[in-house]
Amino acid sequence: MNMPAGGVKVCAPQPAGKHTSRKHAGGNQANGPQTGANQTGAKPVNSNKTLKPSYFNRFKGFVPNPKGSIRGEFRRLAWYMNWQPHTKEWYHHRYECYDAEFGRWYGTDTSRLDSWRSLCREVGHEGKEFTSITQCKKYLQTIHVNLIDLIDSRRKGTKVRVFQSYAALRAHTLKSGKKVPREMAKKDGFARVFLRFM
Repeated sequence: MNMPAGGVKVCAPQPAGKHTSRKHAGGNQANGPQTGANQTGAKPVNSNKTLKPSYFNRFKGFVPNPKGSIRGEFRRLAWYMNWQPHTKEWYHHRYECYDAEFGRWYGTDTSRLDSWRSLCREVGHEGKEFTSITQCKKYLQTIHVNLIDLIDSRRKGTKVRVFQSYAALRAHTLKSGKKVPREMAKKDGFARVFLRFM
């Protein structure tokens, strides 16, 4: 079963093996997948002082585009590292990438009310602040956003697209192919409130 911004044929994680990476596969590598220029980044829930390094910085020789879409950057990284598409290894790293980047931008401490409030504001909540995490979760469960779009809104510094209905979100997700690994639904984090089954 697929989810909007959820998993597609995701296999169990496998330990990464050794790779002979493609050299010189930076942001402007002629033979690799390309990404375009983007606008300035948005301020994360965490302060800039606590913002963790990007997942893409873990790989020696790979030159990430910090304003590129997460899907485009992962495709470039997979090409650079010789991770064959739709293999167990590829799915494992894809999950690690999306999970790490979401946690980087939105945090992992779900006990903080201010983080939940910030997320509510980001997807359109106006008016009086919610007084509990439960209230925030109930509100967010009524909001239809694609998780890939949510991550990219932080990376690119753009406003996240909010859909008026589940049907509209589903159509966008299936057409664009913007799905995250279903393992993210098993984690009790910020992403979980947005996951929808199809």
